[in-house]
Amino acid sequence: MVNEEPISLSFCRLLFYKLLNMLKLTAVIEKSDDGWYVGQVEEIPAAISQGRTVEELKENLTDAVMLLMETNRELTEKEY
Repeated sequence: MVNEEPISLSFCRLLFYKLLNMLKLTAVIEKSDDGWYVGQVEEIPAAISQGRTVEELKENLTDAVMLLMETNRELTEKEY
């Protein structure tokens, strides 16, 4: 019998972050005139974010990629 208990969101995020690090995606990062860092994932152009520090920006870009993938999965499930 398969255990069907829901997996916590924090565990899913941690696992996803580890998987993204294995993918070695490229982030294009620039510092804006107002001091914020803005960036885009080169391989996934829709993944765009900002942060007050480079570290915060990297976390936000990771969240952006995760949200895009979740949204694409949901749209695909609705379509098929």
